[in-house]
Amino acid sequence: MILPHTTNFILVLIALSMLCMGSWANTFKFAGKWRFELFYFDFAFGVMLLSIVFAATWGNMGFDGFGLMDSIMNAGKQEWAFGFGAGAVFFFANFLLMAVIANAGMAVAFPVGMAGAMIVGALLSLFVPGVNLVFLSAGCLLVAAAAVADAYGYNLLCRLRHEDLAKAGKAKSTVRPSGVRDIVMAVVGGLLLG
Repeated sequence: MILPHTTNFILVLIALSMLCMGSWANTFKFAGKWRFELFYFDFAFGVMLLSIVFAATWGNMGFDGFGLMDSIMNAGKQEWAFGFGAGAVFFFANFLLMAVIANAGMAVAFPVGMAGAMIVGALLSLFVPGVNLVFLSAGCLLVAAAAVADAYGYNLLCRLRHEDLAKAGKAKSTVRPSGVRDIVMAVVGGLLLG
C-alpha cells in the first residue's frame, strides 16, 4: 500500500478527497430525472467498484513491502466484520440523509442530522480522560437547541406552504402537512452517522 509520509502529500490527498467528494452532486446533474437518493445509491456502488480496481492496481505499488492482499490478510475476521458493519451503517445513515435532502432540502438535513452525529461523538468522548464536562455539555445543549429550532422552523414552513396552496385553491388535502417524517429521518440518519 502507498501510505502518505509527508505533510505535503497528506494535504494533497485531502484536497483531492474534497474535490472528489463533491463530484457525485455534479454528476447527478447529468443523470436527468433520476431520484436523488437512488442516484446516490448507484454512485456509492460505482465508488466501491472503482476502489476495488484502484486497490488491486495501485494498492500493490507500496514502498513498505506490503501489497493489498498482505494488508487484508493481516487483519482478523472480526476486524473484517466490524469494517463491513461500520460501512453498512454509514451507508444507511448517508442514504437517509440523502432522502431528507431530496424531500426537505439541505437546510434541514445537515443541521438536524449533523447535530445528532455531533452529540453522539461528544458523548463518546466522555470516556477520554481530561474532557471538560461543562464545555462538552454546553456544546451539546447548544447543538441540540439549534437542531430543535431548525426542525421547528421547517415544520412551520410546511404549514405556511400548505396555507398558501389552500388560498390559491391548489391544495390536494385539507390536512395540514408536517415535516415530522423528514425530521425523524434526519435525526435517525445523524445518530447512525455518529
